[in-house]
Amino acid sequence: AGKVMTALSRAGAKVNKSCGLHTTFGISNSSARFRRMSAKKQAQCIVNIGEAYDYFMQAFDSLVSPSRRFHHPNRSGYATPVFLLGGNHYAQPRDDPQSVVAHGFHRGYLNISGFLSKGIIEFRQHNGTLNRWKIYNWSLLLQRLVQWALNDRHTNHGCDLREFPPTLDGLMDMLAV
Repeated sequence: AGKVMTALSRAGAKVNKSCGLHTTFGISNSSARFRRMSAKKQAQCIVNIGEAYDYFMQAFDSLVSPSRRFHHPNRSGYATPVFLLGGNHYAQPRDDPQSVVAHGFHRGYLNISGFLSKGIIEFRQHNGTLNRWKIYNWSLLLQRLVQWALNDRHTNHGCDLREFPPTLDGLMDMLAV
């Protein structure tokens, strides 16, 4: 990403508040352990990512520009929480992870609509940037979140998110960063 961002900057590329950084993860082939999981267990992992992203929204908001935050008056269309601050925004209940994954949530911070067909999920909250370090660190943070949800050997896998404050420090503690 560094060489690409440098080349774009040298070529005169610019970003504004309408630009966004979408980070995509191939989940279905991420590990042999994940491939051996039942469809229900895989779906639960995806729902766990969504719930953690929602719970730590304050932390993620602190890392992006105001236009990419849900409560900003001039927010981007992508600045929509996964479950709208714990409300039941989606028709399917959260306690049925396969239904959540089948119907997906796709217009906002997290897009899982490609999970069943392509095995991918996409994070879409970050503002556009040409700064390779912002891209690198954001991607690394999201990778740790995905690893937390998929790896049952992670120190805090399956934990109650409420054990951690919904802050950046709480997120880092939960991810064991």
